[in-house]
Amino acid sequence: ASYRFRARPFDLVSTPSACEHCASGCDMRTDVRRGKTLRRLAGDDPSVNEEWNCDKGRWAFKYVTAVDRLTHPLIRNSAGELVQASWPEALAAAAAGLKGKRAAVLTGGRVTTEDAYGYSKFARIALGTNDIDYRARVTSDEERDFLAAHVAGSSTTYRDIDSADHVALIAFEPEEESPIVFLRLNKNFKKRGLKVTAVATKGSIAMDKLKAEFIKVAPGAEAAAVAGLALTAKSVILVGERASESAGLFSAVAALAAKTGAKIAYIPRRAGERGALEAGALGNLLPGGRPVSDAAARVDIAAAWGVDSLPTTPGRSTSEIISALAAGDLDAVVVGGVDAHDLPHGREAIAALKKGFVVSLEIAPSSVTAVADVVLPVAAITEKSGSFLNWEGRARAFDSAVADSHNRSDVRILSMLADAL
Repeated sequence: ASYRFRARPFDLVSTPSACEHCASGCDMRTDVRRGKTLRRLAGDDPSVNEEWNCDKGRWAFKYVTAVDRLTHPLIRNSAGELVQASWPEALAAAAAGLKGKRAAVLTGGRVTTEDAYGYSKFARIALGTNDIDYRARVTSDEERDFLAAHVAGSSTTYRDIDSADHVALIAFEPEEESPIVFLRLNKNFKKRGLKVTAVATKGSIAMDKLKAEFIKVAPGAEAAAVAGLALTAKSVILVGERASESAGLFSAVAALAAKTGAKIAYIPRRAGERGALEAGALGNLLPGGRPVSDAAARVDIAAAWGVDSLPTTPGRSTSEIISALAAGDLDAVVVGGVDAHDLPHGREAIAALKKGFVVSLEIAPSSVTAVADVVLPVAAITEKSGSFLNWEGRARAFDSAVADSHNRSDVRILSMLADAL
């Protein structure tokens, strides 16, 4: 009986993959048997995760086979209920609700680079708008300008941390937000005494482990503290997305880098944010990180896409899109991978979504699918091929681990919807 249920070796298929949970960019391996993910293990990439990965990357894959996965398109009927529909019916309903309407796109930072590019292209060509934003969180115009000027196309790397004489942590808690970055900092602290300074409103365990100089400030006072940091051209500034919650902080980081020559590394929390930025899933940027306001960039992209022209007005941010829906200045929105819990004012966002026509691309029921007019199920990470860009801008490509999946990627569904339009 000891061998009765023993798995045959050829039943297990191992596929190179990338972690979808944070922006560290770990090399991973996914093991699948009979279409079911059994485990995920760290790959060996000396330039990034050095054969390590965090607990979330190792264990958080059960959502792929959760019992509540969306498996069929849904359409809201005349009685206000979501009912199962065929793909042609759902695409026709979505196209009818979007065609000729003032529409926008909200796609969170969880999508692959290819899918983000699809949303970017869909907004500009199919909807004729620059109203697109991947930042499903607290944001600011200051952050958007900072991303365009100092992050898109930048190339600070893990190697820069290895050679830095001083690392400043600004609105960034590495152990929680990017564990592999923390491991790299910790290695350099233990081996060569790397100096670490943290500007924050409260301490953390990571600061204690790194023996960091803790500059404690009141919320909103971070910018003044950053301006006083003593860095050099060999220093690295690691700034997180929470800097958008403190007015003037991104500007202070940029000014400090300009004054000292220190390198800037922007480290968001979600795996798809850097790729979405480079793919133009932001209202002020086109693919390649080129400004919407640049006429030459618009001409180049329009030629590449085979269209006569692109919209010229910089688009709305996430909060502005929600406000426009609430005020009736927008009629519809395409939402991909965003939940109300991601947004700073979730209840208000759901109330605003109810006022417009909503097309939701999701893998499982959410607060957005609950109010959507059309729900289109999409493939999870293990069910498609693609890539993420990590915080360095390094491409982390992966293949489909589940070979016989019938689920479609976001970009394929957007292509079908564009054809229907």
